[in-house]
Parts: sequence; C-alpha cells; structure tokens
Amino acid sequence: MKRADSLERTGALFAGLCCLLVLLAYLQNVNSGPFEDDFGWITMALAAEKQGSLSIWCDALGCFFFRPFNVGLVLASMQAGSWAVAHGTALLLHVLLSITAAWMAGRLISASRSRWFMFAVGCAFFVHQGAPTTVLQLDTLSQSTSDFFSVAAVVAAFVYSSGRARWLLLAAVATLLAMAGKEGGISTPLAVAVTVLLFASSETRLRRTVYAVGTQALAALAYALWRTNVRNLIAPPEEVLARYDFGAGLETLRHFGQFVFVEIVPWNSASLLWNQRLHEWVLGTAVAFLVIIAACSGWRRLFSSQPGSKRTLVWLLSVFVLWCTPFVFLSKVSEQEAYRLGWVTALVVTTGCLSRLKTGSRRAAMVVLFIWCAWIGINATGSVQKSALLRHNSLIVAEMLQEVKEALGDVSETSELWVSVAPSRPPVERYSVLYVPEPALRWRSLLGLRWHLKKPDLAISFFLPDESMPGPPPGAENLKRVHVDIVEGRARLLP
Repeated sequence: MKRADSLERTGALFAGLCCLLVLLAYLQNVNSGPFEDDFGWITMALAAEKQGSLSIWCDALGCFFFRPFNVGLVLASMQAGSWAVAHGTALLLHVLLSITAAWMAGRLISASRSRWFMFAVGCAFFVHQGAPTTVLQLDTLSQSTSDFFSVAAVVAAFVYSSGRARWLLLAAVATLLAMAGKEGGISTPLAVAVTVLLFASSETRLRRTVYAVGTQALAALAYALWRTNVRNLIAPPEEVLARYDFGAGLETLRHFGQFVFVEIVPWNSASLLWNQRLHEWVLGTAVAFLVIIAACSGWRRLFSSQPGSKRTLVWLLSVFVLWCTPFVFLSKVSEQEAYRLGWVTALVVTTGCLSRLKTGSRRAAMVVLFIWCAWIGINATGSVQKSALLRHNSLIVAEMLQEVKEALGDVSETSELWVSVAPSRPPVERYSVLYVPEPALRWRSLLGLRWHLKKPDLAISFFLPDESMPGPPPGAENLKRVHVDIVEGRARLLP
C-alpha cells in the first residue's frame, strides 16, 4: 500500500471513530425535551392541532415567523408522545448531508475519488461542532430543514450543469422548500446560479445559466406569493425588530468573521464560553490557524496538478459567502445560523489537508495528518460537550415543570393558575441557545405549563417579584396559586 493511501486510511478511520462518539452523544439526546424558545413552537403546534395539521402550510398561528417544518415536526412529536420524532428527523437530515458531502468530495477533485477520502469528508461534517444545536433543539428544526434543502438545491444544480433538465426542476423545488424552511434560504437561488455558471461547459454555459436563473426566479416568486398569503402572520415586537434590523458597515465584516470563526475554530462556544478556560481558547485558535495553513498548502499543490481545482475552490468559497449573505447584514447573528456552512468547511479543509498527503515528504505528510486529526478530534469533543449541555438544559426544565406539577396536585378541575415568581428576574445575558443560566431556564420553563399539565386552555397569570399577588377572589374554586423559586428550583402551593 502506498504511503499516501495508508495515511489517508488512518485519517479516515480516526474520523470514523470520532463520528461514532458524536453519534452516541446525539442518540442520548434523541428524546430530550424542550427548553427556552421551544415552548413557543409547542404553543403553535397546539393551535395547529385544533385547526388541523394542514393549517401549518398556510397559517403562521399568531407568530411573526412562518416556518411550517418547525411546527409540523413539533406537532408530530407531540402526537407520537416522543421528541425522538423531531430530533430523529433532524439527525437523519444530518446523516444525509454528511453523505452528500462525501459524494461531492469524490466528484469535485478527480484524483480524490478514494473511498477513504470521501468517508473522511463525510465524517468531518458530521462531527463539526457547529451542528449539535441544529440537530438537538426544537427551535432550530427550521435551520436543519432549510439548510438540507439548500444543499440539495446546490447539488442538483451541480448535476444539472452536465446532466438533464430534470435536475433543474429538482433544484427549483428544493429552493422553494429551503425558503419555506427558514428565511435564510433566500440566498439559495444565487448559489444555484453560481453553481451552474461555474460548472457548465463553455458550449452550454449561457443557456444553462439562463434556464437556472429563470427557474430559480419562479421558485422565489412562488415563495413570495405563498408567504404573502399566509394567515395570522403578526408584526414582530420592538425588541425583535431591533435584532433583525439590516445595515451594512464594519458590523457586516464582524459578522462574517464570526461565521468564519465558528466554522474554523474547533472547541468553541460550549467550552470557550461555558467553561471559560484559557488553554481551550489557545488550543482551539492554534489548531484553526494550523489547519488553515495545511489546507492552503494542499490546495496550492492541487492547483498545479489538477485542472479545474481552482474553479472548485472558487465555487466552494462563493457558496460560503452567499450562504452567509442573509445573516451578516443583521444587527445580531446567532451561532446556529452556521449549520450549512459546515458542509462547505468540511469539503474545503479536508480536501486541502488530505490532498497534501499525496505529495512531499513523509514527515511533512505526517504533520499535516496530525493537524487535521487534531481539528477533527477537537470538533468532535466540542460536539459531545454541546450535546451534554443541551441535555443538561432540557433536564433542568423537566425538573422545574415536574416540581410545579407535583406542587399543584390534581388540576382536573382547575381552569386558572396564578404563578408567583421569585426571587428575581432571570439574568438577561445568554449566548445563543447554548449557554443559558439555570434560573433563566427555569423561568422560561413556566411557559410550558399548559403543555406539561395537558391543559391547553388553562389561563395562566404570572406575578414577578416587584408585583404582589392578590388574594383569591370570592368563588374562585377553579383557581390555584403557586409560588416558584427559579433559583432553588422549588415550588409550593399557596392557600
């Protein structure tokens, strides 16, 4: 066996082991319950259940977002009595995206069609630490579904560039579904057009690009007509509008840098912001710097040995930038928006690093392999950490809801509930959907009382620490009052 083949197989086997560990972490969370913004989706799913399941495709259900896949998967999970339906679907999409990454790796670089190389690329995407929040939380189901269809549209466009017209139709349908999944899917038509423009032969480039632009414009028009006719789509509150303000300037560059940071620097967010350990900052940043150098070295050698490799890299970087576009102009960007970018990152980094194994001295190849394995290993560690943190969050919420339920006792005759919250408002500071202080988790969990108590019509009033709860009015036999300590996680029934 050649030295390059042996090193490539070693890297692939190591990535496969990391992939298995991350998969086990995902499976442990497959039935983890809701927390934070998930309760908003539960409320909408309960409303959709009353109106009929088909309403999710034409009714925003009193929300300022229209994301039918999110509501549909939450509703299906509630009807099945298990969150494994929603999380399992997101995990299946993650597996399918890993397979498409492997498939693309074997077709973008003609000399890199080895099964080990393709396997390594797929595993690199699977273990990427930017994925757990999208796979394992109900609030980000729209991200996983939208990004899956966005990638499907780009892959269909790649095949269409040298194939039959039916792939162009598939790309248009996938684009429509990507936009329906989440608003960020609006950048998919541009990514499709660029894909056809770069990969179609010179003889058919103009014609195929025109067809691609036309069908993508029709998909965008269909989405616009669909979206403008959705019922019960409310105006966002002021605090939300402030977050989704658009603007261009230095903040745009900072947001783009944030995306690059999340994709390239392993072991971030869960560990860097949760554990706050200096050595993890240093190690994560150093490995990111080294893997960029290693990948650039490999791509530079590919430029001289493989015709078309420059076009491939230009395409991957263009798609990365285009997929960032809807988000970098926002006033605030959350990390979960980076999910589909991990697909591009896995292709760029792994192709560059493993291609470097085929040239140069054995010592240099071993160093590059070590750097790439460190990047994969730390990414996998970050994914396992994030999975554990997400599980911790859901357990804290489940304990709080159960505590309140036990304090209330029999609620079969209860139609109204007053909740006194103490000792203080939950902390405002939080990072995305990952690091949330436990008091904030417990406070938000109270929004899920109707669902947890299985009383969708229960009237609930909340009294914060600066508000005094009045005594029960005369004749309030169907009223219960409960005091909840969100710091201690305790609840007691008031007389």
